Amino acid sequence: MIEIPQFDVTIDGVFIKRFPLAKGVIVPQHFHDHSHATIVGRGLVRMWTDGVPQDIPSGTVIEMKANRKHEFLALEDSELYCVHNEEHAYYTKENKLEFA
Repeated sequence: MIEIPQFDVTIDGVFIKRFPLAKGVIVPQHFHDHSHATIVGRGLVRMWTDGVPQDIPSGTVIEMKANRKHEFLALEDSELYCVHNEEHAYYTKENKLEFA
């Protein structure tokens, strides 16, 4: 299991998880049982969705469909923000990366 410093906050039913990533850090391939958004708040990341790579710049909002495998590599110091419905955020397995 990867250890990534982060914070969690819930506002009016919206759960936000922040992942600061140093250049070169990999968030291993994983998936979620529900759809959510990931925002690249700072930096540049390479994302693989179902094995297909794409470079994603700061300011991009990514729609992550349920059960789609995804992985990230920080190409420079970066921050990701995962935005979930509060109901999904508190399932025990949803607070952890689901490695495939």
